[in-house]
Amino acid sequence: MSQVYVILTVSSQPGLLRQTASIKYHPVTDNIRLRPATLDDVDIALPWYQDMEILKYTACIGRNTPYDRETVRNMYQYLLKIGEYYIIEVEKDSTWSPIGDVTLSEETIPIVIGRKEYWGHGIAKNVLLYLIQRAKDIGYTHIKVQGIYDFNTRSLNLFNSLGFKELQKTEHGIEMELRFEE
Repeated sequence: MSQVYVILTVSSQPGLLRQTASIKYHPVTDNIRLRPATLDDVDIALPWYQDMEILKYTACIGRNTPYDRETVRNMYQYLLKIGEYYIIEVEKDSTWSPIGDVTLSEETIPIVIGRKEYWGHGIAKNVLLYLIQRAKDIGYTHIKVQGIYDFNTRSLNLFNSLGFKELQKTEHGIEMELRFEE
């Protein structure tokens, strides 16, 4: 599993190095990559979490208001604490664009494709296949996904196709788990 490091240099004057940052991209396919998320990404993700159709599949049942900036920021803070949180980017016409986000932790692996024009293109499956391998590489024994609503057949079919098994049904949806052989 390879990782690509990109060094960004920011300078206030030509030839003067002021700040250098290293971003570790995780290439999923030739045109899909994961970039570690930060709180600076809240404004990128805000439109995804203000779309009521997206929230129908990802938020609390009965929620009838979009997320505001503070709610998205609080969610990001939580997900950054519990695991590896990534922005999903796709390349089109030599430009990388953010289209969703995903978290890898043992207890939950939420994924959102926030730009609906990318739904149904296998992006989520490729991202999850990559993260399943990453989970194995870093020593996880299992991954759970929580709160898939029974009407969200696309997500249920996706996780079933990857080997996840239903653990239980709760008021927040179906909980599934993928166990790795030891």
